Order: sequence, then C-alpha cells, then structure tokens
Amino acid sequence: MNHRRRNQGVGLALLDVMACGLGAVLLLFLIIKHNTGTQAKEVEVNTSNYVAALENLQAQKNDYLSEIDLQAKMQEIHLDSKAQLQKDRISKQKEMKKLQQQIDQETKKNTSLEKQLAALD
Repeated sequence: MNHRRRNQGVGLALLDVMACGLGAVLLLFLIIKHNTGTQAKEVEVNTSNYVAALENLQAQKNDYLSEIDLQAKMQEIHLDSKAQLQKDRISKQKEMKKLQQQIDQETKKNTSLEKQLAALD
C-alpha cells in the first residue's frame, strides 16, 4: 500500500503544476488582451486626431489654392488694364499730334493772313 500512495502524491503534484501553468497562461492572455484593447482605443483616438488634422490641412490647401487663383486673376486683370491704358495713351498721343499739326497749320494760316492784312494797310 505504501507504494500506491507515492504514485498518488506524484500525480497530484503534477496536476497542481499543470493547473498553475494553465492559470499563468490564462492570466497572460487576459493581460495581453486587456492592453490591446486600450491600445486599440488609443490608436483610434490618434487616428481620429490625424484625420481631423488632415482635413484641416486639406481646407488650408484649398484656401491657398483659391487665393492663388484669385491673385492670378487679379494679375491678369491688372495686365489687361495696363495694356488697355497703354493703347489709350498711344491713341491719345496720336490725336495730340494731329491736333498739334492742325494748330501749326492754323497758325501758319493766321500768320499769312496777318501779313496779307498788313500789306493791305
């Protein structure tokens, strides 16, 4: 009988070791699973922050692009108005030359008429 009790003691100790090992493994799984849950929430929060920052940057980009387009249009309008003013200035200069020529002709006529008038007196 003594021999049988030794076998039961060894079997019981082995069963205790196996139960402790199983408990340790389960505890590790719970710890790992618990940490991944909080990490997933942190990742989700960080992802939503990154998405918000990306949307903000996209809005800024759109604002800058519209501002660049506006400046390009303003510059085009400025160049067009400058070209139009240049054309107007040239046409006014031509008109002034014509008027100056007419003034010169009228002055010559006036001078010749004054000479004729002086000759008649």
